[in-house]
Amino acid sequence: MKKTNIEKLQKRIKQNYDVFKADTLNLIDDESDLVFDMIQEITAKQEIYVQTRKPGWISESEAAYMLMFTEPLNVLAEAWEELQFDSGSEFRMLVEYVLGNAQNANNFLTIEYVGELKHKHGKEISIKKAMFLELLETINEYERLKNMIEMESSDWYDKE
Repeated sequence: MKKTNIEKLQKRIKQNYDVFKADTLNLIDDESDLVFDMIQEITAKQEIYVQTRKPGWISESEAAYMLMFTEPLNVLAEAWEELQFDSGSEFRMLVEYVLGNAQNANNFLTIEYVGELKHKHGKEISIKKAMFLELLETINEYERLKNMIEMESSDWYDKE
């Protein structure tokens, strides 16, 4: 039986939450002060995880939108922290806020962008390394344009 977008999204959020929880538990041993500073993030992600287990929290089309992000839990958690929601019916307002935020695709890693990176740099490369290579390309392009502008400016200045 084919899974619905909502079921796929719930599964991805659970995976995101499980990774976050494991990473946070590892920090407790190493850096307990950092964990204390993360209380708001921990609370937000825990509440989002609980809310996403309730029926009717999102429509199929809205779930399809959220599935374009590699970590929809982080998308919702950032909005949660920004809006300072408590829980329950306000959670629906949070979902609507996320769905209406055009900046999400610029602020969070999308499945589409990950695919583009993998296509460009090879399927075996880590996302972190691929993004680093993209950053290096951007810096190199900036330097090339900067040098070109400086050369043009000095040529113009020398002609006078």
